[in-house]
Amino acid sequence: MTEEFFDARDLQLNGESDFTTHWGNFGYWQSVSTYPAACEALARLVADAARLDAQSHLLDCGFGCGEQLLTWINHYQVAAIVGVNISMSQTVIARRKMSALSPCAAKVTLHQGDAVALLADQALTTSVGGTSPFSHVIALDCAYHFQVRADFLQHAYDVLASNGRLALSDITFCKPPVSLIGKVRFHFAVMCMSAANIPAANVMSVEEYGALLAHIGFKDIEIRDVTKPVIAGFCAWLPGYRQRSRLSSNTQWTKYTVTTLFLRWAYRYGIIEYQLISASK
Repeated sequence: MTEEFFDARDLQLNGESDFTTHWGNFGYWQSVSTYPAACEALARLVADAARLDAQSHLLDCGFGCGEQLLTWINHYQVAAIVGVNISMSQTVIARRKMSALSPCAAKVTLHQGDAVALLADQALTTSVGGTSPFSHVIALDCAYHFQVRADFLQHAYDVLASNGRLALSDITFCKPPVSLIGKVRFHFAVMCMSAANIPAANVMSVEEYGALLAHIGFKDIEIRDVTKPVIAGFCAWLPGYRQRSRLSSNTQWTKYTVTTLFLRWAYRYGIIEYQLISASK
């Protein structure tokens, strides 16, 4: 069986909750010090930007192992959720979490597959029950992986109800520098991102991102730079957590070590940024 690129290994990052949570984003480290708390803080930052509430019919693209679904249900009491996630192993875990929520599970439908492809095939066009358009679309720390993100943004616009809201946390690139060494660093970063399953088509500046949203038809576009509390925060946390961790010596840390080294380097040289993005239809 082929190993999934997106799998359930992020559980090893959740030791500070005694592995009772299964978060898998970079986290928002503004006023917290543990990974589960930081991940939930980032989720709630995106949810607040989306203006989720008890009337929300939500399309969640990239729900991971389902921890954020619990946040939408427990903290925002959303009316209905349709989720789509590319990972089979993560979706199995998320479905297990949802099945334990009866009767709340009745308002959640989870699909496994590529979000952009399913949206293009019009497989995700209505909320639970098939009667209401989506009032909200969220992509928490994942849209930079989509093939391609511009198509996702267009499809998100198409499935949103009038005045519906889109909210994402996402990676953007600074404009390519003019110096030779700067150009070399930039192109090396693009190569690294490609190895991390981030398509070259998704490499765009925050200005290009905003222009794309406006071209699609979104209005009330808000983009907030949260690079320091997200990227720098995660990079500062991971080494100490690894040292404190009681995990087996056989635990594989390569993925996270390489990610942290790259992010620290790219942050130092001002190559990538991390944005909180929201807009309405």
